[in-house]
Amino acid sequence: MHLITQLRLPSIYFSTLLFTALITGCGHGGGPKVEEIELFPVRSGEEFQYVDASGKIVINPQFSYATVFRNGVALVCTSGDEHRWGFIDKTGSYVINANYKVATVFNEGIAWVVAENSVPVAIGPDGEERFRLQMAEKVRAFRDGLAAYCTKSEDGERWGFVDTKGEVIINPQFESVRDYVGGMAAVRSEDNKWGYIDKLGAFVINPQFADAADLVDGMAVVSNGKDKGVIDGEGHFVINPQFDEIMPDAGQFLVRQDKQWGWCDSEGHFVINPQFRSALPFNGSDLAAVESGGKWGYVDRSGKIMVNPQFDAALPFNSGHAIVVSAGKAGLIDESGKYLVNPQFDDVSDDIVHALVSGDSRFLEVESDYFDMTPLLDAITPDAPGGIEPGMNFDQVFAKFGQSGSSLTKVEDTHILEARSFDGVGDCKLIAHGKPFSPVEYGWSFRYAYNGGIQPEAFTYAIVLTGKGIGKAEQVAKAVQEKLKGYSKNEASGAWDGTHWSVFLDPEGSQLEVKFIPMQALTNTSVGQL
Repeated sequence: MHLITQLRLPSIYFSTLLFTALITGCGHGGGPKVEEIELFPVRSGEEFQYVDASGKIVINPQFSYATVFRNGVALVCTSGDEHRWGFIDKTGSYVINANYKVATVFNEGIAWVVAENSVPVAIGPDGEERFRLQMAEKVRAFRDGLAAYCTKSEDGERWGFVDTKGEVIINPQFESVRDYVGGMAAVRSEDNKWGYIDKLGAFVINPQFADAADLVDGMAVVSNGKDKGVIDGEGHFVINPQFDEIMPDAGQFLVRQDKQWGWCDSEGHFVINPQFRSALPFNGSDLAAVESGGKWGYVDRSGKIMVNPQFDAALPFNSGHAIVVSAGKAGLIDESGKYLVNPQFDDVSDDIVHALVSGDSRFLEVESDYFDMTPLLDAITPDAPGGIEPGMNFDQVFAKFGQSGSSLTKVEDTHILEARSFDGVGDCKLIAHGKPFSPVEYGWSFRYAYNGGIQPEAFTYAIVLTGKGIGKAEQVAKAVQEKLKGYSKNEASGAWDGTHWSVFLDPEGSQLEVKFIPMQALTNTSVGQL
């Protein structure tokens, strides 16, 4: 969801969205700090471009998405039907080609990228691979020299940490983790309590909190389940739990109490009384965006209004300019409230919201795209589908799967024998083809007589891919073809001649069928797939 889309919603929702998603959920403070913003990723029409503080286009519209620049590079996504991610410099030239399905921004000199059907790979600023994390289901950007990653099993996700060489420093064992800051990371134990560990994985502050955020300047926001307070690096409260929300703001805290926002110092004493319906942090500026009377303006550090509330939404200042929204369009103002760029842009990148509000990025985590099709391939047994021996008749086949002819629909020529599900991979049905029922005269009408002694005409594996397998039927089909090397193949797509095989794919790339010849004819040269 982009900024303008967010800001067209009621402003109280905008504030809730920012603080829930950026502060308490994703933004922990102290992330990859954005440098002075000189180029703004904005959208007019369908594509994102970059403009300077005067509104001049510096990099032409060409991206479906674009982030702010960090350390001279920005993460961008190509337009067109098949979106791919890469990195550009401030001239708009690619420094790392757009070859990736997903990617993070660079932090501590490393970015995570994931190519099609691949695992997360750590790359340097030159785009060269540092290492890959084969076992990771998800992985987050490096902070304090370590990156959080998780593995997934039947028991759910478990999180651990790797260093910049790809070596596992802390094995996956925690249900959830924050990132390392100042040598400590918040982790959630099995009893659903949060505590803090050091870089060896030992608890420095025992699990005891309902929620816990990153350390910022040696202090961390924690929750007792109802209210939030602030602890120091030893776990002692410096601000007792008493606020609905707290966000670190350069030596002080932005807080919400009784549905009103204000600021307190590091001991919990108010420096600006809670009085605003919504507010965003100063973040090093002399002005902070606040909402009053349904409109946004700016106050100074004493709480005095310096730019009258007049905007539909407003973001924190960065180097003397701020993004504001009026009548559904975004523009730029200076610290006096004067427009530097009149409202004219349809959208701004929501990455800039993360950067300006919580100092991090929207793109700090990637998920593996690797699809392990091994369970499906193992389920396909060409010499004896489903363990059915050559020459078995319908009676024998049905009995093997606990069925009988009397339970089947008599007019069907396909009969589901077995349905199996492989978690996160796909569903596989084994189907017998043939008509063990035939119509016979019965007075003035017909009835169907069952003949279980005849043999099935063919067997099909009908596969529906799920999870990461969605859209990858073609890759699975190629793997099946590789497995069936040594068996003859029917080149006439759609034809069934009883001796060979072909592959059928659905248009969406999520289903395929594997169809085999009659069992009595099964040999290494006469098995087929349709």
